Amino acid sequence: MIESKNIEGLVFRGGWKNVERPGYFGRRRDQKISELNDRLGNGNWRLAWCVPIPNPSTSSQLELVPEEAGDLAELLVEIAEDSNGPDANFQAMTVATLPFVEACGLYEESYVRWLRAHPAELEFACSYGECIDNAPTNVLSGRDYNIQESYSTHIQDISMRNALHRLGRKFEGPSDKILVIRSKDSDGYRFGPGNIPFAFPESITQPSKCPTWAKTGSVEDFWQSNKWLQVRV
Repeated sequence: MIESKNIEGLVFRGGWKNVERPGYFGRRRDQKISELNDRLGNGNWRLAWCVPIPNPSTSSQLELVPEEAGDLAELLVEIAEDSNGPDANFQAMTVATLPFVEACGLYEESYVRWLRAHPAELEFACSYGECIDNAPTNVLSGRDYNIQESYSTHIQDISMRNALHRLGRKFEGPSDKILVIRSKDSDGYRFGPGNIPFAFPESITQPSKCPTWAKTGSVEDFWQSNKWLQVRV
């Protein structure tokens, strides 16, 4: 576990400094972006996800991993599988700063592991022809996290498509049978990021910034708790 106070103010390679954890944007995404541009200047800030990686070979001094070192999401998956899990307590660590798409890789990994462990839910999902989050146009994103055409960022539908692909499966139902992964009254509520457990719960920054509608330790908990506003220094 890592506390936000321990990495607030950290400057990462490339000259990006952790300022604050902005929390949930939702429908206010465009408004929030506009406000940050007004406050900090377009191009002078970014959102990034800070993830501690246990590294027994180092001291307790925080070390920084450059983003250009490769796929940090994949690196975290590999290291976490070889580590002692929560017992490591991250007493010796590297803090990786992940841009949006690489952070989505951890989001996606959580879906893959959960669906693999719940074959009945996997079959239920595959009985549909497609999935969406907040708009019918979400299908245009396919498996590309960068295609964000709607009023708020949608990730769960893209993660679901990628997870099925990685599991060698696909949507097999009628094309007009759409799995909506959204609110409690949607067929896909169970697949929402507030319900899917994060694959590496010990990596979630504390105190949690989890929205009230999401479960502690969920993918959504990770997404909001580890999201940082960074500014150029």
